Amino acid sequence: MKKNEGLSLIELVVVIAIMSVMIAVVGISVTVLSRQKVSNAASDVKSLLQTAQTIAMSKDNCHVEIQEIGDSVVFTTYSSSNKIIDKVTLDEKITVSLSYASGSSMNMNVLGAVGIYYKRESGAFDSAYVCGTTGNPKSGTAVDPIRWIRFSNGNKSVTLHLTELTGKVSY
Repeated sequence: MKKNEGLSLIELVVVIAIMSVMIAVVGISVTVLSRQKVSNAASDVKSLLQTAQTIAMSKDNCHVEIQEIGDSVVFTTYSSSNKIIDKVTLDEKITVSLSYASGSSMNMNVLGAVGIYYKRESGAFDSAYVCGTTGNPKSGTAVDPIRWIRFSNGNKSVTLHLTELTGKVSY
C-alpha cells in the first residue's frame, strides 16, 4: 500500500497552467466589456441626435441638451414646449468631451449644460449654447458649433463627428 504524500511536480504545473488560462480569459473579457460600453454609449447618442434632427425637420423645433448630473452625463432631447422626447444617461466611468469650431475642447464636468439646436428647414446644426436653465432653449451663452463629441473610459475612445452644414453625425 502506497501513501499519498502530496502533489507531484507535473500535477502542480498543470494546475498553474489551467489557472493562468482562466485568469487570461477573465482579463480579456473585462477589457472587451469596458470597450463595448464606450461603443454602445456613442451609438446611443448618435441615434438620439439623428432622431432629434428628424423631429426638428418634420414637425417640432427641438434641441438636445448635454448635461452632467452627479457622476453621469445625460443627453436629453426636448421639444419646443420643453417636453422630454428622449434621454440617454451614460455610465459614470465614461468621460465626455466636446470640441468646438474654434478648436477648443472641454470635458463636460467643466461646462455644465450645453444645448445643440437644429435648423428646421435643412436639419443642419443651428447653434450651440451653454445653457442657463435646463430645458430652456437658448437661455444661455452662444458658443461655436460643436465639431465632435468624444466618449472615453481610459481603455478606448469613440468620437462622433458633427457636420455643421448637414447635421450629419458620423464616427
